[in-house]
Parts: sequence; C-alpha cells; structure tokens
Amino acid sequence: MIDCFCKVNRLGLQLHIHTFTESDRGCYVTQSPVGLTQPQVANYVQTKLKLSNPPDLHVSAHGGDGPENHTAAIADLTTKFGKDANVVCFMITDATPHYKSHGASTEAKKEAEWLSNNGFETDIFKVGCPRHYTYIMSPPLTNLSPP
Repeated sequence: MIDCFCKVNRLGLQLHIHTFTESDRGCYVTQSPVGLTQPQVANYVQTKLKLSNPPDLHVSAHGGDGPENHTAAIADLTTKFGKDANVVCFMITDATPHYKSHGASTEAKKEAEWLSNNGFETDIFKVGCPRHYTYIMSPPLTNLSPP
C-alpha cells in the first residue's frame, strides 16, 4: 500500500511512519526519520519494518493476541506536530486499545508505565483529544433511506 502511494510525487506532503507494538517486557513506539522523501519512506518500510520488531530497537515485541497499545501511539503522535499542522493518521491494527474493562494485563501495565514516563495521562480519552487539536467528525447518520 505504502509503496504504491509513494510512486506518485505529492508536493508539500510529508509522510511519516510510526509503529507501535508491545510485549510483556515493554511498550514500543517508533517513528521514521523526519524529512524523508516519498521514495525514501517506501524504502524505509521495505527495509526496516518487520512483524513484531520495532525498527532499530532490536527487540521481539509481540503481545498477547488481544488489546494493543494505541494510546501510546496516539500520545507520541501528538508530540510530533505543531498545533497548526494538518495531519491525517491511518492507524492499522488488529485489535482494540487497552481499556480498563479488559483488565490489567502485563502489556496494559507496560503501556501505562510508558505513558507515565513520557508525561502523558493513561486515559485514552484524555490522550486522544488534546486541547490544542481540532477534530473534524461527521454528523451521525440518521436518515439512511434512499432520497
């Protein structure tokens, strides 16, 4: 997907790759180097991204097959761009975030530790909606019948 996207030169577009994964040993959030051209981003994805291996950290990080560390990923992303930046984020994952209702797994505890150590709230709803960001949401779909 990224390789195809990067084949078209999109002037003024900065593309960054952020990864997030976890294990019972830690919560890992990484980002591609800033300032890469689109072909360089495609190369970064092809050469650096491997399943369950955060780039350049030399750890195997595969949590249980359940909730993921979305909160840490969003928290880190909010620190990378100014309040006037136009950012589109596609979060690709195979599970829901760690919610308190899921219990306190070792992975959830490691994510909460990462968030606290990096100065963030551990509540996904407080991290996901910082005050200086504007979120555009579509109105609820109430009339789904054909015109």
